[in-house]
Amino acid sequence: LCEHNALAQGALLQTLTVRQQLMYSAELSLPVGVDAAARAARVDELAGQLDLEHVLHQKIGDGLSSGELKRVELAEALLAHPEVLLVDEPTSGLDAPLAARIVNVLTHGVPHRGDPAVAKFFSQQPVVLFSIHQPPPAVWASLQTVLLIACGRFVYCGPASRAAAHLEAQYQGLLAAVPRRQYTNDADYVAAVLDGLHAAHRRAGLAGGSVDAPHCAEDEVLLNPLDPGSDAAAARGEE
Repeated sequence: LCEHNALAQGALLQTLTVRQQLMYSAELSLPVGVDAAARAARVDELAGQLDLEHVLHQKIGDGLSSGELKRVELAEALLAHPEVLLVDEPTSGLDAPLAARIVNVLTHGVPHRGDPAVAKFFSQQPVVLFSIHQPPPAVWASLQTVLLIACGRFVYCGPASRAAAHLEAQYQGLLAAVPRRQYTNDADYVAAVLDGLHAAHRRAGLAGGSVDAPHCAEDEVLLNPLDPGSDAAAARGEE
């Protein structure tokens, strides 16, 4: 049974500074026997990677932005180091470079180079699941497996690197107005296709029709994230 941690708004102590809050979380989360210096080093590593260094000595209730508060909560979750980490919109309100940096932390972790006990505790990267809307190219490049949803249905589940080619092949008739050659990167093309599917669905609804968007079978989504057109998915269907 996997441990999980969902970030919750309002769970931070308003009278503590960001550093005090994170040190408190580190004391509760890190292995017994890790000393204060090692805990502080880990807090500093995470604060640096999550762009929180400039607010470490500021009280949480003293004007932190929503993006800063979300990153403090994310640092707390990373200190707890669960087996599974669920995050809702970790990049909302951030510029593209910082968004890419946050996603890189989520997908690759922040290695610890100090105390051996702390390094061992963080050696296993958790499974990270997060929702995200219209990721910029640098963020898309960091994603491994994606589940794309349009009109309330799954339209692709599999490696991010294959999503654009799958959508182009699957919906070329429906989305002739979205030629892939007009897009310089997969992230923008995928976003345009999903927008096109939503628009087609709305038009069909107004006309009394429907758009039948093929999607992954439930067991493929939950157990074996493959796109429906892959050889492995086809082989499963033949069993």
